[in-house]
Amino acid sequence: MDQGLQEYRRGELDRAIRTWKSILSFNAGHSEARKAIETATIQKKSLQVMED
Repeated sequence: MDQGLQEYRRGELDRAIRTWKSILSFNAGHSEARKAIETATIQKKSLQVMED
């Protein structure tokens, strides 16, 4: 989780999402990773809309 949070804070949303998804591959019920992915995905979509 910490690695993903560091990536997220640096604005590396894709990398953070991949890191958290790797957690889910080992522990599908990891609720913090699921929430982090959801948050980063929403932020990524918002940034894409702003760029368009």
